[in-house]
Amino acid sequence: MKRFQIRYLTAVFLGEGFTGVIPTLLLLAQGSAGEAICAQSSNGTTLEPTFTQPRFSVTVYMLLITSIIIASLIAFLLLRWTNIVILADAVEPTKFNENTPETTLETAENSPMVPVIDSFISTKPVKHIATSSFIFLLCINTYNSFILYGILSALTTYSLLPYGQKVLYYFGVFSTLSYSMSILISLKWATVSVRMAIIGTIIGSIFAIFIIIIATQSPCPWWADTLHGAVVIVVIWLLMIFIIAYLRITTGNFIKAEWSEEKGMFYFGITVQLGSFLGAIPMYLLVNVFDMFTDRKPCEVYCVT
Repeated sequence: MKRFQIRYLTAVFLGEGFTGVIPTLLLLAQGSAGEAICAQSSNGTTLEPTFTQPRFSVTVYMLLITSIIIASLIAFLLLRWTNIVILADAVEPTKFNENTPETTLETAENSPMVPVIDSFISTKPVKHIATSSFIFLLCINTYNSFILYGILSALTTYSLLPYGQKVLYYFGVFSTLSYSMSILISLKWATVSVRMAIIGTIIGSIFAIFIIIIATQSPCPWWADTLHGAVVIVVIWLLMIFIIAYLRITTGNFIKAEWSEEKGMFYFGITVQLGSFLGAIPMYLLVNVFDMFTDRKPCEVYCVT
């Protein structure tokens, strides 16, 4: 993204949002959702869950997902190996390096479009952001990724299933819309100050703590099997996703617009993956090794007082 103008960064985040929206729409079309239907077992002593049959098979679903990946690959190849970037005027304003040998420029003409851009020297104005602020924003991005993508992603079922199978299903639908909504809001307010990033992170952390508490109480957390409990947990989840996603988008926009070095977006992407990794490792141990969380199974009675 360092080679493209800043307005195209929003398109990248929008594309990320569509990677969740499109599978969700396919899931809705498949029609396999809702509460499990509890039926008597053959011996008549226990209840066994049965689920509605999907409109099309898992194979068809995976083929449709594969088509999305292929379309993404084609888009990448077009950006990488054609002059569509130049035609769209998507490159940052540049000029030739006076010290660049003519042979280098002639060779670059037959190379992919992105390397051609590397043979220029940027004429962008000097940007103003302190190194300390840049590092601090990267730390915030790492922390938010640690919470949302590392920790909370492993606690989805533990925090939502106590309120019903439909709650988990509808959360999967609306969570992608929440991310897309944060992208639309960022079109109006593309960046935030460091102070607002701190405030947003604190609010998101409060929501995260509440979700973690609910997950630790599974299968019988507060307000289990109640409508108001389901509404509260879903709203908190959606607000959490919206806040963290918006902070991630606006932080990326801010770094792209204000950081003077070329590798700002590279480090920004690294912090997302680093935070996810740092959160996923301990959660894997807590969930799969130490069995710190208890899930709720369908057609079993819980929370009897």
